[in-house]
Amino acid sequence: MLVAIDRERLEDPLVQMVVPKIEIDTAADPESWKRLARIFARGRLETAASENEVELLGQEIETLVWADASLHRTKALFGGFTVPALP
Repeated sequence: MLVAIDRERLEDPLVQMVVPKIEIDTAADPESWKRLARIFARGRLETAASENEVELLGQEIETLVWADASLHRTKALFGGFTVPALP
C-alpha cells in the first residue's frame, strides 16, 4: 500500500524486472486504490452498513495517512533507505 503514496517504488529497476507489468499498471492506477479502500472499509464495517458508511470509511482509508506515517518512520529509522513497513 505504500506504493499509493510513494510511486517511485514502481520505477525501481528490480521491481520492473520481477513484478508483472499488469501488477505495476494496477498499482499505478488511482482507481485501483479507491476500490481497495472500499474493500477494506466493507471488511471493517458490519454487513448491515449502508453504502454511505462504506463510502465515508473508504475515503478515510484512501487517504492512507497511516501508510504515510509508516513510510516516514521507516525512512527516519533507516536514513532514507526504505523497507516495507506495517502500520
